[in-house]
Amino acid sequence: MAYSDTYVWSPDLAECVDDAFERCGVDPATLDASHVLSARRSINFMLVEWSTKDHDDFRVDRVQIPLVQGNHPGAIDPDADGRIIDILSVSLRRSGTDTSIYPMSRQEWLDIPNKSTEGRPNRYFADKRRDGVEMYLWTLPENSTDILLMDVMRKYNDVGGAALEPDIPYYLRDAFAAGLAAKLSVKFAVDRVQMLSALAKDSWDSANASQRTLGDLVIVPASNYRKRVGGRRR
Repeated sequence: MAYSDTYVWSPDLAECVDDAFERCGVDPATLDASHVLSARRSINFMLVEWSTKDHDDFRVDRVQIPLVQGNHPGAIDPDADGRIIDILSVSLRRSGTDTSIYPMSRQEWLDIPNKSTEGRPNRYFADKRRDGVEMYLWTLPENSTDILLMDVMRKYNDVGGAALEPDIPYYLRDAFAAGLAAKLSVKFAVDRVQMLSALAKDSWDSANASQRTLGDLVIVPASNYRKRVGGRRR
């Protein structure tokens, strides 16, 4: 049996949009500028929605921040482009040795009576703002030689020109087209909304399950955990 022996297939945005409209029963040959603009809006909204789902390793960036004695790190955005939306894990590097630093809730941070105490930082509060994330440490850095190592979650790249590729890996390509088709069906194929929404969910779940990270189970109590009782949080 003969194979192509290539691994370069990577549909651009135009192909994804065409395929999504085909799933809606719309002939790509009939698309005009308004269809393209509508698809671009739907893609951006879909990527915002995806940002609230399970974390994708390909969107995790490593950030290093040198600490300054007596100062909080402040805004966690090395490129000042508003791309950082969450802090996943933090370590303090001192003399070549890394030590984990754990998160605290907003209330825990507010409850600290003297926030100017200096020492070896072992907790942090991530203040998620409209345009990024700001970090506050407890205790404040006691020197200017320690370094913070952070894994941070970034946004998806904005949708660009039709010839560009979507900011997703290979295993999410079908989920991308399926999700876009579901979004577009609300506007162009209302009779297919239920079917395409179900297919989009199946495609996302399948892609997400295939990328689960293997490793030992570690249970860490969350500082901002709120017990769910009777379907409500308290």
